[in-house]
Amino acid sequence: MTTTLRYQINPTRGQRVSSNPTRSRLWPGNNTIKTLTVGGTYVDGTYSYTIGGVEVSVSLTGSSLAGAAAALKAKHDSLPTALEQAEAIVDGAVLRLDSRTPETTFTLGSLTAPGTATLTEDDETESSGARLRPGLFVALHNTKPEWLRRLTTGDTAAAIFGVTQEGPDMETSDGDEDSVDGWDPGAMVTVQGHGEIPVICEQEVTNVNAAVYVRVVATGDEEAGAARLDADSGDAVAASNVRWSGLSWTDDDGQIIAMVIISNPAA
Repeated sequence: MTTTLRYQINPTRGQRVSSNPTRSRLWPGNNTIKTLTVGGTYVDGTYSYTIGGVEVSVSLTGSSLAGAAAALKAKHDSLPTALEQAEAIVDGAVLRLDSRTPETTFTLGSLTAPGTATLTEDDETESSGARLRPGLFVALHNTKPEWLRRLTTGDTAAAIFGVTQEGPDMETSDGDEDSVDGWDPGAMVTVQGHGEIPVICEQEVTNVNAAVYVRVVATGDEEAGAARLDADSGDAVAASNVRWSGLSWTDDDGQIIAMVIISNPAA
């Protein structure tokens, strides 16, 4: 899919889309994203895995599948060598491990769980690949505020930093139908945190008075950071100080684009 947001002039109102204030941050991308799922039936005992040869192990009594995932995250975070390789994010009984930098790759091994409990690994591929598109709400990296990251499971409205805006470092799809315009890992990305800006939207905007929700849980063809009209069963959060401007359209690729107004000044 090729989606391009080249709408710096509002064709209806004849106004220039606000570009102030904007900030630039590095898009590091992720070379490695893996998930560990604690499944089966919970049993007391030892749950463990290795990351890059470093063992992450917890012994539990009277816990649960979700409790085991949370305990593994806590143990992971307590081990500097593990934390240097990947950031751990927990969602129920699922532990997601994201590489720290574009250059960081890691492998998991020695997955163990007691009795009828299971610990399984899946490689995760983001629907849009490593390239970050314009028109998406994004967050700052948890430990490196000079970097951007995609919104993800567990994020609240407070994590939203702004919306990616077209800039000179963008790469184009070059006619490749499987590619998108956007930024490859290592590029500096312009992010707008105030004013009127086009965003990628999952639904037709039928009620301009509705809250602007932003997707934080993305599966399949969904894309984290896209706007929508509802919470989608908790997979999207209501954005603070963001409202629909009343303009929306469908581009040549069938992608809905909507204008939003962000009223909170950028930090």
